[in-house]
Amino acid sequence: MSRNTIPRPWLAAALDGLAVGLGHAYLGRWRRAFGWLLVWAAVATAVVPTVPLSGGALLSADALLRLSPLVLISSVCAADAYVLALMRVDASPEADSPPDCPSCGVTIDPELDFCPWCTTEFETVEGGVTER
Repeated sequence: MSRNTIPRPWLAAALDGLAVGLGHAYLGRWRRAFGWLLVWAAVATAVVPTVPLSGGALLSADALLRLSPLVLISSVCAADAYVLALMRVDASPEADSPPDCPSCGVTIDPELDFCPWCTTEFETVEGGVTER
């Protein structure tokens, strides 16, 4: 994703729901994605036992209880990707864009008292410019 593209928070969370770290990779946060994947793998090897696949042992209450830390880590990872994407949306470049001339609509330098294209004089006020 390029820096000018605004990420979709729901997509980042959904991708992390599919695979741990995938939403962070979508956001371009590669180290964080790898870190979440390492945490998930460490918990998977430490907590989840090897369960035989015969006899429905995978769906036993004990096996499901042992899988709950992995579900928790996946959920927190998805929430983290969602929050990171929201923070990037809030810091989008549209919020800091220079003002436009109220007469001709051309983007102007906020330090000038007039439009260099149509010579309209204006006052700079918070959130934009107004004509004098």
